[in-house]
Amino acid sequence: MAKSRDKTQQIGFWDPEVSAPDHDEVCLWAYRKADEILRAAYPNEFDRAWLPQEIPNGAHQFAAEHPRPNPRVEKRTIEYVLKSFTGYRDSTERIVGYADLLIKSAIPAIRQLYTPSPLRGGDDVFNGFAVSWETERWTPSVLVEAKSFLPTVGELMRQINLYRTAFKGPVVIVSPDDSYADLLHEQAVLFIKYQKSGV
Repeated sequence: MAKSRDKTQQIGFWDPEVSAPDHDEVCLWAYRKADEILRAAYPNEFDRAWLPQEIPNGAHQFAAEHPRPNPRVEKRTIEYVLKSFTGYRDSTERIVGYADLLIKSAIPAIRQLYTPSPLRGGDDVFNGFAVSWETERWTPSVLVEAKSFLPTVGELMRQINLYRTAFKGPVVIVSPDDSYADLLHEQAVLFIKYQKSGV
């Protein structure tokens, strides 16, 4: 029986870089730069005011007095397993591949505060507003592929497009080689140049 890794290879590629020390260096650099990568992938979510739809009824004064903080990195997962689901009620699971890094964020939200009623069956008492961090509903996420060296354009785009069947957010390539930067931009892929420490 074929292992998951073998099945992925049968789909059309297997990333030979994963076992290379240089790959780890680029991947861990991206891990440490997760905040900057998130900002580059979602520039419109940073350094902005609250949108009207983000302000609950009665909270306009609170929103004016409490500027919207920027999203923050909530979780970073190395070698994230990408899965797609098909069949009746998406009951059939298939591993699509292993992304080097998944960055998930938490976004700010204004929430209403309530104090439980001291009376049994009584209504909770409204107690003002507060800024909280939302992780349950949609939050910005980024898929990162670290490349210590670039494969052919065909191999790279095949990998990215396969991943896009299971991940709908932005895909970022991090590499010291920026040869494909313009081409990747045309394919709606963000490129970030890896900067070796001390350079």
